[in-house]
Amino acid sequence: GGEPLLIPQYVTLWERMTVVNPDVSISIQTNATVLDHRTKAILRRGRFHISVSIDSVDKSLYETIRKNARFERVKENIEWLAAYARDAGTSFGISCCPMPQNWQDLPAVLEFANRSGASLFFTTVEAPAECSLQALPASEIRRVREVLGRFDPKAGDALEAANRQVFAHLLSQLDAWGLAAERAAQEGFVAP
Repeated sequence: GGEPLLIPQYVTLWERMTVVNPDVSISIQTNATVLDHRTKAILRRGRFHISVSIDSVDKSLYETIRKNARFERVKENIEWLAAYARDAGTSFGISCCPMPQNWQDLPAVLEFANRSGASLFFTTVEAPAECSLQALPASEIRRVREVLGRFDPKAGDALEAANRQVFAHLLSQLDAWGLAAERAAQEGFVAP
């Protein structure tokens, strides 16, 4: 577990793998907080599929969520990784955890993914409850859904259309969570 680019054994393993089989496909999920020269050299020798976890593209909000991370450095690393994937012909994605803390920034995250050439993926947060949209009261889930539903993502190319579909799925999830929260409230269920 943890950030793979900070685990020396992983980096050494990737280095060896690219020597033994330069055509091997390797997938990495990173938060892009670090990207040193050695790692860049290893990436250039291999076929790495990259996905970056980022929960906001607003500097202040990002740094509130990701303690000790520096947004400018992460953005620079994402730009490098996106260019790497384009040049290598490998996949590049952005994973985002929609939470009460960042839901207002999700349209901007989608637009950032589109500009970066990244496939977008939303990861459902179930715990801790204070970081879960699903754990909100029904009225709050409905409000989040209503505000996000006003956003109309572009679908000018295949990537944008796919990311728009991912966003539509998130809206459907919010609808389902809102209904479940309403039923739970009607039945007198109180979340722990």
